[in-house]
Amino acid sequence: MLLFLLAVGAWGVWKRSVPVALCVIAVGATGFAATAAHPLAVELDRLYVPVWLIAVIGLPLAVTRFSAVRFAPAVPPAAPSAAQVVAPPAAPPSP
Repeated sequence: MLLFLLAVGAWGVWKRSVPVALCVIAVGATGFAATAAHPLAVELDRLYVPVWLIAVIGLPLAVTRFSAVRFAPAVPPAAPSAAQVVAPPAAPPSP
């Protein structure tokens, strides 16, 4: 489940902003690195918190992007009619 949440979260952040996505994924990678490098297994829950930031930041962005695509209006906006087009003002007569 965590891998799925990480993938969807990373996709959501990536679609929103690539530089922000790189920062969020780098923070998540430090969580994996700290967990792998720490000698005490008792503290793994505390060290694993940065990994969850990918999902916490990315999932709302992914849901927002998905809902914007899924629930977009089906009718395209109408083109302006000739009555709505305003002509530019005429030049004043020269003296």
